[in-house]
Amino acid sequence: MNSTSIAFPLTTAQMGLWLTQQLQPHAHLNIAEALEIECAVDSELFLEAFRQTVRETGALRVRFANSSDGPSQLIGETYNGLVTVLDFSDRDGGRDAAWDWVRERASAVTVLRDPLCVAALLKAAPNYFIFYHSVPHILADGYSGMLFAERLSEIYTALVEGRELSQDNALVPYESVIEAEVSYRQSNRFERDKQYWMERLEGVPKLTTSLPFQLEQPLTPGVGGRLRQHVFLEPHTCAALRFFAKAEGVTLPQLFVGLVAMFLHRMTNQDDFVVGFPVTGRVS
Repeated sequence: MNSTSIAFPLTTAQMGLWLTQQLQPHAHLNIAEALEIECAVDSELFLEAFRQTVRETGALRVRFANSSDGPSQLIGETYNGLVTVLDFSDRDGGRDAAWDWVRERASAVTVLRDPLCVAALLKAAPNYFIFYHSVPHILADGYSGMLFAERLSEIYTALVEGRELSQDNALVPYESVIEAEVSYRQSNRFERDKQYWMERLEGVPKLTTSLPFQLEQPLTPGVGGRLRQHVFLEPHTCAALRFFAKAEGVTLPQLFVGLVAMFLHRMTNQDDFVVGFPVTGRVS
């Protein structure tokens, strides 16, 4: 990282991930994405498009520092990482070898030290490329990764066509996101919101009965993981759920929340409890 950097505090969400990383250093907290490109790619123009995209956002130019005052993030003026360009097209099974490389990198443990971000352009066949990039979840999520990929594609296309780039879809500067939270937490609105939730959650009962779930593969202590079970509903069941949701004036996700509450009531025999769901918290 270059010597010129601007220090910012961590946001509330970032602080939660930072503490998780300190308590569980082997936790997998990376956001990784691999995009298939089914045409020939000019690697030099692609790298230039990547550099331009990075200049529009500070997320890929961050490094973290920790002191007696707590952690902070420093946003450098330039991207300090490398974009690896690999050619697997000259060997048998080039596609499989390229995807093996991607899977190996995607499963790496998150480490909050330079280089934080990994990017690579893999040529698996003359007209088949893979763009891979990963970043710690403390700096990005799946939605922002999609925005980055769309902007990268737009810039690359403009370079290939030799036309002026439109700024209509330019990425919001990373610094502005941090400054927006700092401004909110120092506002009267934050105090009103805090007071609202303190009152709403006062005396909330706890879900005291454990649920008898059994995992096929138990989670490793201190590493984290996810619980997932795939269930395929019959078409007539899906149609009935959609019909019922529409008749009640709710969306399918809202209907499923209600079904989860009913399930917990039957499993615990409790009438009053709180169900927590992670949501994006975006304006949409």
